[in-house]
Amino acid sequence: MIFESKGETRQRLRRFDNIRGKKETNHTFWDVVVVTAADEPQKNAFQKQIEQKLKSKELPTFSSYLVICDPPGYKIGNGGATMLVLEELYSKYGESVYKMKTIVIHAGGYSQRLPTASVLGKVFTAFPTREPILQMLELKLASYIDFPGKIESGGVFVCCADTVEVYNDLGKPWKFHPSGITGLGHPSSIEIGTTHGVYLLNSLHSGSITAECKQFLHKPSAKKMYATNGCVQKTALGEDIVITDSAFYMAPDVCRKLLKFYCDNKPLTCEIDAYGDFLQALGTDSDDSYITNTANVVRETSSLLYLRRKVFDTLRGTTLHVVALIPRVGETSDVSSHFYHFGTSREYLDVMTKERVLSEITDSELVSHCAGLPYKYTPAGDKPLVENPPRLMASVILPCVSIGEGSTLEYCHLREFTAIGANSIVSSCSLFPSTTVPPDTILHTVAINSHHAGELQFVTIAFGIADNMKASTLWDNALSEIKYYGNLLENTFSDASRAFPNTAKDDKVSLWHAKIFPAFPTMEKSSSQACERLNVILKNRGNAAKCKLSEEPDQVLYSMADILLCKNVDRMLEFRSKLKSQIQATRHDQSALSSLYSS
Repeated sequence: MIFESKGETRQRLRRFDNIRGKKETNHTFWDVVVVTAADEPQKNAFQKQIEQKLKSKELPTFSSYLVICDPPGYKIGNGGATMLVLEELYSKYGESVYKMKTIVIHAGGYSQRLPTASVLGKVFTAFPTREPILQMLELKLASYIDFPGKIESGGVFVCCADTVEVYNDLGKPWKFHPSGITGLGHPSSIEIGTTHGVYLLNSLHSGSITAECKQFLHKPSAKKMYATNGCVQKTALGEDIVITDSAFYMAPDVCRKLLKFYCDNKPLTCEIDAYGDFLQALGTDSDDSYITNTANVVRETSSLLYLRRKVFDTLRGTTLHVVALIPRVGETSDVSSHFYHFGTSREYLDVMTKERVLSEITDSELVSHCAGLPYKYTPAGDKPLVENPPRLMASVILPCVSIGEGSTLEYCHLREFTAIGANSIVSSCSLFPSTTVPPDTILHTVAINSHHAGELQFVTIAFGIADNMKASTLWDNALSEIKYYGNLLENTFSDASRAFPNTAKDDKVSLWHAKIFPAFPTMEKSSSQACERLNVILKNRGNAAKCKLSEEPDQVLYSMADILLCKNVDRMLEFRSKLKSQIQATRHDQSALSSLYSS
């Protein structure tokens, strides 16, 4: 593959290694790194983790790091959040901000489709490479380490926390255009094009990697892509591809326009999408027909169409350039760039355990920053051992542990004879000996401040990989429509009515709001009880027997929505820090492992 042959991704990671913890560098890097958050509690959680990273020298220390959260009230979308960031930056730096190189990583939201990232944030999800182990924040900065040098003056580069982009420059130097917006374009299948943005480009000039964009199609149907002349291209292998979006750069002229729009129209009372609303307004052939198309809008408010129109009028005439990271006719490969998305639990597992190319070019390891090994790898069925091995990250694993294929483990302590089923995600758990985690399970322990118990407690959430966290229904229908591990709640729990107490009958609820998790005084008790209950549920599946939400009728139960309101971030970070210290200690003296846990 083109990018693999040159090892450009590996080189970027090595250059990032060289500036981690440094106070200065000869490399051109970001002046400001901004991470966005959904609300004040999430902002505080993000700030604590960034401060911890700076203290432990996991990030370059010569950049400024800011966490900016959405205002309370209406959900404003990543486009609204981008404009809010511009206002905050201008308030802090004034006119000089237009000469600064800023990266904005959108990390807000509650990761309902990947609940193991809900509490501490998907941008702080572990990735199995480097020492100290990278999290998504560092991986994003490493992936884009060349980009500040491709910006002529200042501007803002916008990206999302749940993607990884790998690419090469195809041997052709390029820079971000000094005006308008410049997007990264990747070759993708027609199917991927239906869930992303698709660029319709003018012809590339000879020897150039950039082109002006005629039109940006946001999540178009396959029919529309085939009907749009020049949208679908053929690879050298005869496959149909389109050029899809990922991240983009806004030159100072665009930043000024959007800042003025925000100041004139705040507070925003609807969602503005940085892709659907910004990019669709651009291009030589753009028109305003998309404004009334609300198919991809999460919540339509009365001001949506009015503000969409104003965004279109603000950006109309702004140029859209695309860095087309695609192979040219005569190239020896059909792969020059790719972006990986892990917004859902299934995508996360696929990226971590199945993406061989990504694993190779990022020097990923099957076991990264762990201690107490070896462990037993358990393949599913008759598959060979090398089929789909698990990924283990930042964990302590004692002897006689078995881990099923396709599973991912981060920040855990597994004691003897623990068994993790296949295709599971286990995060921030401390398990008693002989605990069994069923296959296809999401298991995650959260420290909470319990107002009922008046002390620190722990809740372990347990969901099925296929559970739909966001599908909602009216309260009256919740128990007979919402499924947990493939079974209706009313068929799973004998006391299922406790899952939705004190809810107005006309309110909509989902599995996210189901109060089905009890709290316990220790991590081990919480996670082990969750696994015991899961195994009973799976054993009784299809039978008349039902499980209880808790043995005590007055025990307080929590939903994922509840947990986010009472999470104790300090305690969770303390657990991660303790694991890190224990791993370092056991690497120096493996015999110290048992004594570290004797207390």
